Amino acid sequence: MTQKTIRRMAALLLTMLLLIPVGIAEPGEDTDLSGYNPFASGDTGTAAATDGAATSTNLFEADAGATGATGATGATGATGATGATGATGATGATGTTGAVAEPVIGTNQNADPLADNAATPVVNDPFGVGGSVTTAAPVVNDPFGVGTAATPAPVQPTETISGYNPFDPTVAPAAATPTNTVMYVTAANTRLYKKADEKSRRMGSLTFGDQVTVTATQGDWAQVTSAKGSKAFCRLADLSAANPNVMNKSMYAQLARVPVYKNPSKRSGRVKNLKKGDTITVVAITSDGRWCRVTDGVKNGFVPTVYLDDAPQATGTPVWCVAGSTAIIVNPDSWIEISKLSFGQEVFLVGYTSNNTVAKIRTAKGYVAYCDASALSTANPATLTTPVYAQVTGRILSSSTAEKARHYHINKNNRLTLLGIDSSQYWALVKQGRRKLYVPYIFVGTSRPGKNYKVVVTNQDAPMYQGPQANSAVLATLPMGTRLYLTGIGESGAKVTTVSDGVTQAVNGYVPLQYLRSE
Repeated sequence: MTQKTIRRMAALLLTMLLLIPVGIAEPGEDTDLSGYNPFASGDTGTAAATDGAATSTNLFEADAGATGATGATGATGATGATGATGATGATGATGTTGAVAEPVIGTNQNADPLADNAATPVVNDPFGVGGSVTTAAPVVNDPFGVGTAATPAPVQPTETISGYNPFDPTVAPAAATPTNTVMYVTAANTRLYKKADEKSRRMGSLTFGDQVTVTATQGDWAQVTSAKGSKAFCRLADLSAANPNVMNKSMYAQLARVPVYKNPSKRSGRVKNLKKGDTITVVAITSDGRWCRVTDGVKNGFVPTVYLDDAPQATGTPVWCVAGSTAIIVNPDSWIEISKLSFGQEVFLVGYTSNNTVAKIRTAKGYVAYCDASALSTANPATLTTPVYAQVTGRILSSSTAEKARHYHINKNNRLTLLGIDSSQYWALVKQGRRKLYVPYIFVGTSRPGKNYKVVVTNQDAPMYQGPQANSAVLATLPMGTRLYLTGIGESGAKVTTVSDGVTQAVNGYVPLQYLRSE
C-alpha cells in the first residue's frame, strides 16, 4: 500500500470522526419514568437525576431555573458538545455556559413540560448537540421550545379526577385532611386494604359510626389507625370529621323479637335480641335511613329502623292504600324511601305529623314507618269479585307494585279474579287461587281474547321503541288516540302492532305502559 493511499485513508477517517455527533441521546433514554403516576400526589416515581438536574420528579411542578444544561452538554453533560475529545473545532457552543436553557424532553425531565412558567430561554438546543441557536422569547403553547408561533386552540378536559379538575383554574382543589385527625365512618361500611389500592390485601372493614385516626392521605385514600393501633387504608370519601353518634335517644322494640346485628346487614352476626317493649339507646341513623346504630352501654350494634319506635306499640286504625303505590319513608323529615305501599294493602294508622300530610303507620307485623296521608283511606278499595282473563302470555303478575317485586308467569286466556283497580287505572289487584297479586290493568280484560289481540289506545303522544329494552331506538312517535293490538310484553312496556288502515303497513314495536289504556 503506497504512502499516498495511507494518507487518503487517514484523512477520510479523521473527517468521519469530526462529523459524528457525540453524546446525542434519544429523548428520555436517561430517565426512567416507569411506575410514575403524575396524578398521584407525592409519588416520587423512579426518574433518575442526570447531570446537575433537579431531583424533583413531579412533571407538573415548575422548575426554578434549571441550570443543569451548562451549554449543550454533549457526551459528558458538562462542557458542551466538545466533539470527540480534542476535536476543538466543535466547541463553539461553550460560549453559552451558564445560560438558563429551555426545558427539553429527555434532558431535564423535572422542568415544567408546558413551559408556561419557565424563565425566558437564551439558548434553544432541543437535541443537545451544542449548536448555538438563539430564539426569541417563548411563544404560547410551545411545549418543546422550538420557537414556532403556532397557537392551537385550548383543549377542554374530558375527565375530572376525584371531583377536582386540575386544568380548570376556577376550581380550587379540596383542602387536604390534616394528619392525626379523628374522623368517623359515614358509609354503611368501608373496606380496609393494606395499600391504597383495591387490589391489595383486604384488612377487614369498618362500619358506620366507627372512629378512626387519619394519619395520612394519598389521593382518594386515607391511611387510618384504629384504637388498637392497626394501620390500613380506606376510601377518604367514606369518612367525615363530624361525629354522627350524637342522637342518644331511647327507643322501644316493636316486634316480639328484635335482632341487634353486629353490622348494618342482616347477614352479619347477631349481638343480642330485644323483646317487644325493651328500650335501647339509638346514637345514630345511617345516611340511607335504614339502620339505627344502637348501644346498651356495653356493646354497639345495628337494628333496622322500622323495628324501633319512640313509643311503645299501639294498635292503630285499619287503613288501606288507595293509590297505585306510595313511598314508605323512615322519617317524616328526611323522605328517604325504604319501600312502597301497594294498592289495596292494609296497614294501621298510628297518627299524623303536625300538618296532617304525613301519616305514621304500622304493619301487622309491627314495622313502623311513614307515608303520604292522602294515599290512605279507611274504606277498602279492593272489594270486587269480577272474573278477568290474561290478554297476553308472560311474567305479568307481581307480588307488589315495587320495582324489585317477584314476578310470576301466566298464559294468555288464564282466568283471574279482579279485586280492585287504583284510581289511575294503572294497577289491578287480582287473586290467583289463594294468592293476591298485582298486574298492569291493561294486561287483563273481562273476556277471553282467544286467538285475537286486545285493542289498546295511546292516551297521549307516545314513543314506539324498536326493541323490548328501554334504550332501544325509537321507531316513531304515535299520536294520541292511535289504536294498537296488544301482542305481548317487554322490558320497556307492551309489545304492540299498529292497526292497519288498509293503506299503510302495520308496524311492530314496544310502548311504555303509562302511554296506553284499554279501548
